[in-house]
Amino acid sequence: MAIQEFSKAHELEPSNPVLLAELGQVFLDAGNLEKAQESFFAAVDLKPDHSISLFGKAKVLVRKNEFAEAEAILNELITTNNNPEVYYELGLLYFNNEMIDEAYKYFQIATTYNPLHSNSLFGLALILEKRGDTDQALAYLRKVQKINPNNIEIIRKIEELEQ
Repeated sequence: MAIQEFSKAHELEPSNPVLLAELGQVFLDAGNLEKAQESFFAAVDLKPDHSISLFGKAKVLVRKNEFAEAEAILNELITTNNNPEVYYELGLLYFNNEMIDEAYKYFQIATTYNPLHSNSLFGLALILEKRGDTDQALAYLRKVQKINPNNIEIIRKIEELEQ
């Protein structure tokens, strides 16, 4: 329904990058990476300095593992704001590319700005598990579980590490 409404709004106002960015986010949330890319990239074409559109474009690039361009956009975005989501995306990009020390650094920064940033806490737990620090990984996972008590993935991961 949201896709239909934002699509209609975009048809009425095709030069509005905000509508395209919102549409891109809806597509991204729905798992439609191609349509999300189309929307975010078009929004950036309309307004190259629109940070929400740039961030959306970077999120698409991270998910497509297009490292260099995603990294450049995210590094530019962190110079203008302290949004924990941007730091998380940088951490995710590095994690996906086996740059574990860099990933740890950016997940940690995200939690500095938002101590309850569950995705970054989960990322830290995965890194600590990789490093063999099961106790600390479990501590982070338990923090995430307090934030998201019904998350089955977290429950399973805790059970796995407790064995």
